[in-house]
Amino acid sequence: RNYLEVTTPKHRDALVSIVLSTHKLAVECLRWTTPTTEHENRRCRMCMANVETHEYVLFRCIGDKNNDNELGRRQCVWSDLARMAPLSAPREDTVLLKSLQAHRPSIEVNVKYCYRVLKILYKLPM
Repeated sequence: RNYLEVTTPKHRDALVSIVLSTHKLAVECLRWTTPTTEHENRRCRMCMANVETHEYVLFRCIGDKNNDNELGRRQCVWSDLARMAPLSAPREDTVLLKSLQAHRPSIEVNVKYCYRVLKILYKLPM
């Protein structure tokens, strides 16, 4: 649980919200609406292409024409992480996120990225 040692509270809180599923992503928030929104209809606010899960917004979403910085931001983060993370990074998104949380040298980059992605998403209407 290296993420608990992160010194910037808002960055740590972002990752903790992902770990505990207390985030405000569509996959969680829209399950509590009345009537319940079907899982496949809980679309990503940035691209509307897939279900808005933390794995999707962190690792797969490329944004849209109004939010074209997302792909560039992710490429910068991956570049930073590649210098720090083990060479045999898992290919499955959930396992990858867990391995990044467990890898002490990359935790600060990881939590800062999580914070930035959530901050962007939370500004967009669901």
